Amino acid sequence: MDPERLGKYEILERIGEGGFGTVWKGRDPFLKRLVAIKTCTTDSEDLRRRFLREAEIAGGLHHPNIVLVHDFGYDGETPYLVQEFLDGEDLSAAIKRREELSEATRVAWLLDVARGLAHAHERGIVHRDVKPANVRICGNGLAKVMDFGIARLAQEDTRLTKTGTSLGTVSYMAPEQINGGAVDHRADIFSFGVLAYELASYERPFEAETMSRVFYRILSEDPRPIGEIAPPGCSADLERLIRRCLAKEPGARYQSFDEIARLLERLAAGEPLAEALDATAVADPSQRSTRVLSRPAEAARAAASVAATPRSGAQRTGGRSGARERPSGPTGPASATGPTEAHPRRPPAEPTTATAYAPARASKLPIALAGAALLGALAVAGLWLAGGDSGAPPAVGAEARSATAPARPPAAEPEPTASASAPVAAPPTSATAPPAVATAAAAAPTTAARDLERRVAARLRDAERLERAGRREAALEAALDATAVAD
Repeated sequence: MDPERLGKYEILERIGEGGFGTVWKGRDPFLKRLVAIKTCTTDSEDLRRRFLREAEIAGGLHHPNIVLVHDFGYDGETPYLVQEFLDGEDLSAAIKRREELSEATRVAWLLDVARGLAHAHERGIVHRDVKPANVRICGNGLAKVMDFGIARLAQEDTRLTKTGTSLGTVSYMAPEQINGGAVDHRADIFSFGVLAYELASYERPFEAETMSRVFYRILSEDPRPIGEIAPPGCSADLERLIRRCLAKEPGARYQSFDEIARLLERLAAGEPLAEALDATAVADPSQRSTRVLSRPAEAARAAASVAATPRSGAQRTGGRSGARERPSGPTGPASATGPTEAHPRRPPAEPTTATAYAPARASKLPIALAGAALLGALAVAGLWLAGGDSGAPPAVGAEARSATAPARPPAAEPEPTASASAPVAAPPTSATAPPAVATAAAAAPTTAARDLERRVAARLRDAERLERAGRREAALEAALDATAVAD
């Protein structure tokens, strides 16, 4: 039976169910305003700690692009969180519907999200679960960031889950969240890039059939260019901005949401971004989303790309680019909305690097993976060198050698034999290898690539088998192993 009240708040209707408990539409009888009330009815101590953490963190954030927390309390043993009631719908609903949107609308929403996350980062808070389902598009067209349930203060070492459990929705996780690296505010920038890519193309950049293959694609592959995807597409400037957010290495991404917001403001004003993007580019080859690889590693990467292709393809959808400007937002039940006035901004202060959120055996796993990657690279390099350089000049013939070789004293004429008329073959040298040896040398890189393809495919099959068996931690390690082999 639905309750009639929670604390002083009147319960009007049930909005939905979540992992923590129930969300209600309520009314504050004293301030005469509608509110959203989240209750925590789960028996999980971990989820209850996350719920209390959301109240602690979100309650200290006051920004037009972040959902506003009004109150927190207990009704008996049940904790509840009171937030502003937002009409409209989640961004994920607009994406799923493939709504026709102009680029001006998309840029406006991305700018709102960037401003909200910049405010959180200035206060040392990393969201860690940036995705369309956690962005609300209000009836007035404003986008607000929600759900700080797994956020953390950048300087804290507290972990809110069991060792070996990764936080964040899989498709939006940054590489460092998957492989146990140090996670800081730049993981939110990667997740924002995934969100922006999906909003621009209605396709996730690292979509795959299983969690293991999603992990592999995030760690090892670049997303398909947005310009190659069916409409709506996006401008070249916006695509360059998105791809920079999706760089594998944190240092190659934009280093703050303030920087991203400034570029989006210029894009919203119709200004070209080519010079601005070049000015903010990292002067390092790793800035490019495709890493610079040695020739043996290129062969390995080609094999890995074949092995990582999903069997039935990614779930791609298309849409069309609309012509309308920033709308008033999706329609929804009329209600009080959050504050819209601008708040004074503090000078940006970069959050400190957070302690690594590592899977089980994280202290040993990176060492083992690094060793495996090194041995694999050395093995492929050895095969490549053994086969010779494919770019070497043609072998020098006997006639050319005789023209440059010093004169030798004439040899005694041999006795006539049955084979006297046949030319005498020169002993094989590095410059004149027999045809069979040359063919084997040319085939060495191809053989090595095929061997790597088989090894990567085998490890991905192991990861999928473990995932189907419910052994997600072991599946993650197998996917990481496949990435190490490819490298």
